[in-house]
Amino acid sequence: MCSSDLFLCVCCLTEPANAKDFKYSYGVFIGAEPEDISAADDYETIVIDAAFFSKAQIKELKNEGHIVYSYLNIGSIETWRSYYKKYKPYTLGIYENWEDERWVDISKKKWQKFVVDTLAGKLSTKGIDGFFIDNADIYWYHHKNSIYNGLNKILKKLKKKYRLTIMVNGGDTYIKKCIRSGRKLYFDAVNQESVFSRITDYKKDTFGVQKAEELKYYKSYLKKCKKAGLNIYLLEYTKDQSLALKAERYCDKMGYGLYISDSIKLN
Repeated sequence: MCSSDLFLCVCCLTEPANAKDFKYSYGVFIGAEPEDISAADDYETIVIDAAFFSKAQIKELKNEGHIVYSYLNIGSIETWRSYYKKYKPYTLGIYENWEDERWVDISKKKWQKFVVDTLAGKLSTKGIDGFFIDNADIYWYHHKNSIYNGLNKILKKLKKKYRLTIMVNGGDTYIKKCIRSGRKLYFDAVNQESVFSRITDYKKDTFGVQKAEELKYYKSYLKKCKKAGLNIYLLEYTKDQSLALKAERYCDKMGYGLYISDSIKLN
C-alpha cells in the first residue's frame, strides 16, 4: 500500500496497468469510507466495501476508470452489522483476532438467500464490477460437507444471477477441494493474504516475516490456482521495505497482482 513514503519506491516497480491513467494495478481499501477514497486514485482495480458508498459515488469511481470490486462477507457476521441480531442464531463461534466478528453456518438456506438476494443484490444495483468474497475460510473452521456445499451454492447463485467477476479472499481449504473436484469453478480469482508477511499483533499493527514452511505452502498452492485458470492477487501487511521488494519481484515474475499495506485497517 502506497499510503506511506516507505513504499513509494517499491510500488513504482510495478508496470502500470494503464500507463495513461494509473500508476498501480491493484489496491484494497475495504476500510475506507467515501471521504477517504482519494487514496485509491492511482489504482486501476480497487476493492472497497460498497455498502458504505452510494450508487453515484461508485459511478464516479468508474467514470475515473477504476474497476470496482465490493467486499462481501459470506462466512461470518460482524456484530455491528444491522442484520446481526436476526442471524445471530446461525453463528458458530468468535472469529480469532476479530472480537466483533462471528463465524456463521452458511449451510442455512435463509442465510444463503439473504447473502445472494439481499446483500449482493444491494451491492449489484450500485454498479460494481465484481464481488470480493470474504471468509470462505468457514470451511476450514467448520470442516463439514454441508459447509462446502453451502459455499458452492452461494457462489454459483451469485455468478448466475449477477454475472459479475468473483474474487475469493483466502479460503485455501475450500478452493483446493474445488480444484481437485474437477468441476466448474464459480469464481475467477483468488486474493491471498500474508504470503510473505504475517501479522504479529492485530491491535498494534505490527508485522513480521512469514514462516518458511508457510511461504512454501502458499507459493505451491497459488501455482495450482493459476494452473486452474484463476487470476492471483496477494495482499501483504508489512512496514519492511526489503520484504515488500521481495514480494514485488516475486509477483512480477509470476504475473500476480500485489497490494502492500502498512495497516490491517485497509483505509
